[in-house]
Amino acid sequence: MVLVVNQNLDTVPSFPKVNGRYPWFVVYNAFSSQLLPKVHGLSFWLTKILDLVPSFPKGTASVVLAGLISALKLVGGSLADHKFLFLGAGEAGTGIAELIALEISKQTNAPLEETRKKIWLVDSKGLIVSSRVDSLQHFKKPWAHDHEPVHEFLDSVKSIKPTVLIGSSGAGQTFTKEVVEAMSSFNKKPIILALSNPTSQSECTAEQAYTWSEV
Repeated sequence: MVLVVNQNLDTVPSFPKVNGRYPWFVVYNAFSSQLLPKVHGLSFWLTKILDLVPSFPKGTASVVLAGLISALKLVGGSLADHKFLFLGAGEAGTGIAELIALEISKQTNAPLEETRKKIWLVDSKGLIVSSRVDSLQHFKKPWAHDHEPVHEFLDSVKSIKPTVLIGSSGAGQTFTKEVVEAMSSFNKKPIILALSNPTSQSECTAEQAYTWSEV
């Protein structure tokens, strides 16, 4: 199981360290060296990333993308080989999703409209699908894909079968035991990012994800 979770890692004795440090540092190194290998100044590459998603708290989006790149070293494949499902489709979720789609487009030379199809989002009304497009806020519309309506999050997980699950909902304990078990049933190494904070509003804890994924 690969897990990136927004909480105090020192409270999780089993969380692995690399060279005496937590994977945050691996994440940073993966991002700075792999995405922009010819750029040596932090302020320069960060400015370029901020320009990509002008309406979003881009620091979070860039760290999430870096975390995914780091996780792929363990899971294998490229970003384009994976399918993403977000719980939370506000400006945070859609901003992260857009940066992922932009990076896949950069890596594959595929149109952005195509790379967005690898990314699915769930909001308070269920899976964002094309039949809902007329009622969606403008920032959700690019993520309305062809699919039958799905109202429950667990059903969305089972239907989409993502390899990467990302929580940006601000709703605590929404990555339930059933959700994590479902992810583990069709992924040998699911990637789960429970991003909401504080920890009381995180979609799950590291301990829960570790325990529930042992199926």
